[in-house]
Amino acid sequence: MFKQLISCATVLSVLALSAHANDILPIARGVTLAHIAHNGTLQTLAVTADQGRTIQAVNLSEISGHDGDVVLTYRQLGYDGIIALINSAPSTSTYHYEQLLSPAGQGAHHIALGFNYPEHADEVDEKEEPFLFLKTSHATREQPILTADGVLLDYEAEICARPMQAISKASDLETTPFGFFLCGDFTDRARLMRGIDLDNMQSGAGFSVAKSLPGYFPTGPYMVIPQDKDAFLDTLTFTLARNRQIQQQSSTSAMIWSLQTSIQKIFAADAGNFPTHTVETQHWLERERIPDTTVILTGTPASVIMRPPSLSYKITRFFPYLFSGSIRNMPVREYVIERYIDDLLDDKKFLQPGEQIQLQGKYLGQMHLDVQAEQS
Repeated sequence: MFKQLISCATVLSVLALSAHANDILPIARGVTLAHIAHNGTLQTLAVTADQGRTIQAVNLSEISGHDGDVVLTYRQLGYDGIIALINSAPSTSTYHYEQLLSPAGQGAHHIALGFNYPEHADEVDEKEEPFLFLKTSHATREQPILTADGVLLDYEAEICARPMQAISKASDLETTPFGFFLCGDFTDRARLMRGIDLDNMQSGAGFSVAKSLPGYFPTGPYMVIPQDKDAFLDTLTFTLARNRQIQQQSSTSAMIWSLQTSIQKIFAADAGNFPTHTVETQHWLERERIPDTTVILTGTPASVIMRPPSLSYKITRFFPYLFSGSIRNMPVREYVIERYIDDLLDDKKFLQPGEQIQLQGKYLGQMHLDVQAEQS
């Protein structure tokens, strides 16, 4: 009976993910903003309803005359000014999801957290100790996620946080509004395994290279700027479905590092000259601050595809290594990793062309992503 109830709950979750409208945070608790391109400029929308693939919204830029990125519009109008425009607008307009741009903006210097959910650390046999890495790629919306021969494409659902103004020191967080939105963090696990430090995964080595490929940072349709960001994060839930089957389902209340702790760790990493393990930059901050173009990816919950090789697998592969002649060409660790990658590629358990990924977040809308083969 218990298994039947779980099965029914999963079916209902999938139906809710794909068929129903998405709740919008009441304006008494926060504002929901999107932006679109119009005649060569950016216009900001205040979202009042989400029917699933279309939204109802007030065009704040048309009313106020303030064009530009959603963060700039927020700073120009202010929270109370946006509320006043929403309440005084005579009507709303309909916009399709395809029109909505990424709330992450145009930046390509983002900071992500690894192992920030204890269950995810446990499933890959690692310490429940978060760490930082850079994601140096531009965000997209619902463009296809590309894979190719030799790629082990893995998914991760996350909640992203973007400051509405630059943060010059950790204590600025108290007075800094944040916009929160749904995002995906895709990974080529083959690249990650080749670059990771197996003796210290929390060093972050290999993560930026494997997670910063084009298209690996899709985002949801809009951002929520809550009046109380801590209370908002205490109740935020999100899911990821693979081919309509729920794979990830969690709440930000399970995060190990809070947003405040994450900000403190970022400034500490920059002050301590912690390596970024990227060729793009040696700095965690830009001009000694977290600008409003930087997004913080707060981590993913359990149930990603990747699992580390078991001890029995390592032992099984060790003896062929001794007698294959590979001992003269590569270390045993590299040999085992390459064989493990080959076996995972043969199993085809990772994302394949033709598959679909759906993400949904409470008050954050949804994303539909197609996996496609990269054209040679």
